[in-house]
Amino acid sequence: MLFLMINPSVGFAHTKSNEYIFFHGQKFKYFDFSGNKIIDFILDHVDYGCTLDDLNASTNKAGFDINQVERYLKFLIRHDLVVTKEITQNMMLET
Repeated sequence: MLFLMINPSVGFAHTKSNEYIFFHGQKFKYFDFSGNKIIDFILDHVDYGCTLDDLNASTNKAGFDINQVERYLKFLIRHDLVVTKEITQNMMLET
């Protein structure tokens, strides 16, 4: 099972002008981009961590296009803002 979460080395803020500002502490690099409903949706779910299965189920329930969510998620993962971890069944998750 794949677990998604914000990289622990990354801090981010959502501004009043609907922009996201990320700071990657290990890379000393800033990222700044405009928010939208899909970015808001993804970050709401991965901020506290979620499984990919839960994110997919929530995507379908919210009526978002899975391909668009996947494209934004790949961007966040590629820039190391969101990290993934394969978890085994012996790890307990609280939901």
